[in-house]
Amino acid sequence: LYVTGGLGPSAHNEGFTSDYDLPNETAYAETCASVGLVFWASRMLGMGPNARYADMMERALYNGSISGLSLDGSLFFYENPLESRGGHHRWKWHRCPCCPPNIGRMVASIGSYFYGLADDALAVHLYGDSTARFEIAGRQVTLVQSSNYPWDGAVAIEVGPEAPVTFTLHLRVPAWCC
Repeated sequence: LYVTGGLGPSAHNEGFTSDYDLPNETAYAETCASVGLVFWASRMLGMGPNARYADMMERALYNGSISGLSLDGSLFFYENPLESRGGHHRWKWHRCPCCPPNIGRMVASIGSYFYGLADDALAVHLYGDSTARFEIAGRQVTLVQSSNYPWDGAVAIEVGPEAPVTFTLHLRVPAWCC
């Protein structure tokens, strides 16, 4: 696992080689592998709040997955080396067409990764501008986040229950800022 959330150093087998083999320039770190890590971490968070999985999801989302897509959404990286001398460029398509639809699935579901709800607990997994509504103990609760995260670490969270209700709010302190 690369610090970016990229997975797999080898284009040869689209996978892993020997322990600690993490080259920068030839890193394969396929976009789909990072997307898969986002999906997996999200599913693990479905079992309950766990900052480790949320950190992993955030790292893979911001550094290994979404970076595989151009700003206008028309080009993508299949592999994501950590170092380049200018020879790597985003493509319109690839003979193995897994990355574009997987990036599309991930982007379309980003909103579902922000929060987790279980019984009388609400967890904030990701930070960023968002508004979400939940039902907790039969009451509607609105949560509004205001932030320019990750470029600014300030996050404001407004909790608006329709009526008094008791619940636990889990706020993750990202491991990278501890």
